[in-house]
Amino acid sequence: MRKPVLLALAGVLGVAAVTGGVLLWRHGQAAGRTGDEAQGGRLIPKVAAPDFALVGADGNSVSLGDLRGKYVVLFFSGGLNCLPCIGQISELNKDPALNNDGTVAFSVIPDPPSAWQQAQETSSSLAQARPLFDTEGTAFQAYESLKVSSLMTHGLHMSHTYFVINRQGMIVSVLDDGAMGVRNDVLAPLLGKIREIESGAP
Repeated sequence: MRKPVLLALAGVLGVAAVTGGVLLWRHGQAAGRTGDEAQGGRLIPKVAAPDFALVGADGNSVSLGDLRGKYVVLFFSGGLNCLPCIGQISELNKDPALNNDGTVAFSVIPDPPSAWQQAQETSSSLAQARPLFDTEGTAFQAYESLKVSSLMTHGLHMSHTYFVINRQGMIVSVLDDGAMGVRNDVLAPLLGKIREIESGAP
C-alpha cells in the first residue's frame, strides 16, 4: 500500500477514534451501564450541552439558550413509530417533578408537526406531551443520539436516551435505556439529587 493511502487511512482512523472516545465517555464510562441507569441514574462530569433551535407543538421555536436558568430534561426517542417511546412521551410531562417553575422536560422526536397533530387527534394520552420536532436530525446528531446502545437499528431515530441539563446549560447526567421503559421514577429522584448537590456548591 502506498504511503499517501496509509496516511489518509490513519487520518480517518484517528477521527473515528476521537469520535468514538467522546461517545464512550458520554454513554459508557461516565453514564454507566444501562441496567444501572434504569435503577437510579448516574451523574457525569459536566459537559456543555449543544445548543439547538427546534419547533414545538405550538409552532414556536425553542432553543437551549431560552431555557437557561432552568433544569432541562431532553428525551430523545423514535417518536410515533416507536410504541415504547410513545409511552414515555405520554408520561414525561404529566409528572410535576419534571415540569415546574424550575424544570422543563421535552421529547425530541423525528416526526413532522403534521404527523404529531394527527396522532394527538387519535390519542388523548398525548395531550400533555411537549414534543420538539427534529425532522432534520440536527439535535439527534449533536447529542450523538443516533449511536447509543439502545438503538434498535443503528443510525435511525430509535434511541431511548435522556439528557439532564443544569441551569448553566451543562449536561450533568445521561441515561441510555435499552429496555425502553417509562423512567419518570428514575428521572425525578435524579433531578432531586442534582439540585441538592448544586445548591450546596460554592
